[in-house]
Amino acid sequence: MSSHSAAGLLRSRALLGTLVVQGLGSAATLLVGLLIAWFQGPEAQGHYGVLRATADLCLAIGLLGLPQSIVHLIQYEGVRPAALYACLRRYSLALLVLAVVLASSIYFGWMPARVSSSIQGSVAALAMAITVLGWIVQGMLRSFVLCLGSTRAFSWVTAAPSLTLLCCAMALMAAGSQRYEWALAGSGLLSVAWGTLAVRPLQAMVRWREGGDVRISSFVDAGGHAAVQVVMVTAQPFIALWFMQRGEATAAEIGWLVLAGYIQQAFVLPTSFAMPLVYARASNARGMETVTNLWRGIWVVGPFACVCAMAAAVVLPSLLTTIAKGAYAGALHACLWLVAAGPAAMMGRLAAVMLLGQGRFSLVSTSYSLRVAAMTILIPAWMWLGASGIAAGAAAGWAI
Repeated sequence: MSSHSAAGLLRSRALLGTLVVQGLGSAATLLVGLLIAWFQGPEAQGHYGVLRATADLCLAIGLLGLPQSIVHLIQYEGVRPAALYACLRRYSLALLVLAVVLASSIYFGWMPARVSSSIQGSVAALAMAITVLGWIVQGMLRSFVLCLGSTRAFSWVTAAPSLTLLCCAMALMAAGSQRYEWALAGSGLLSVAWGTLAVRPLQAMVRWREGGDVRISSFVDAGGHAAVQVVMVTAQPFIALWFMQRGEATAAEIGWLVLAGYIQQAFVLPTSFAMPLVYARASNARGMETVTNLWRGIWVVGPFACVCAMAAAVVLPSLLTTIAKGAYAGALHACLWLVAAGPAAMMGRLAAVMLLGQGRFSLVSTSYSLRVAAMTILIPAWMWLGASGIAAGAAAGWAI
């Protein structure tokens, strides 16, 4: 075997390992929801779904596009990683102070003790603050690993929140508890520890101390579009659940909608394996032929996903009657609506990655914003139908 062939084989194996590890993280997120549905029923599922959607939205807002900014500043502007790391520590400290102030305000009665139907009291609010703060710090630490570490280390750090959450949630279920804010908090703490251990070897590198200083304006320029896109994506499930809570839906109905969302994620999960490849090829494309072939490949996904959606529609009625002794039978219509939107969700994610690889950031930000605006209008119009109506509004938003 020639040296070029051996190097290519090693690169292929490294890429395969990266895709497998990142796929494990996505599968772990899906598995948590399915385990809760199977063993604890729709009420627990609804409680967890609201907690997770709230944490994800707060995470997106708190990150402010900083991970993408860190990568851009290190790789393209030559900023000193040690200087960026110092900024990270100051920002994390400010967030910690804010979390303590908010929890104290709830404890002393200066703020409402009932943040939502699933976050009640200062202890629950503090647990959620720990979750969000931990995931924010982990999200920024993984950017340093991406720029200076190995591909394998980056993959494991990326999957850390999902894998640790799965372990914490399983421990909670084994104890017979439904206080999933503590499983989320455990994941936040473990994710920070994982990211810190991954960054520590990088701090001994010469590259860590080389480069220029940091300008605050550079963070805004590099991460603005990324922040908008992430917030718009995470706002979608939060908006649906928020309207359900305001519409006085029962915990079981919220659980039905959350399960429907997880079933839709089963369609989106395979795209997690393809997204790094699509982005890499789109960003390195030098001719229209490569770009055209990539778009053709994305369009091929549509018919395949439609076939899968029709198969799922046949299986779902019998499947839902077996989960939690038939407690999810009422979720059928919500599941069918979101399964119907599964092909659009798959193609939308791949198309967004393709456009990002081509540098068309404004177009992706605009499309995500329009989708959220459509959901905000359609969901209230149909929410009188309960979980199925809200699922129909969300599905229409995906189609738009």
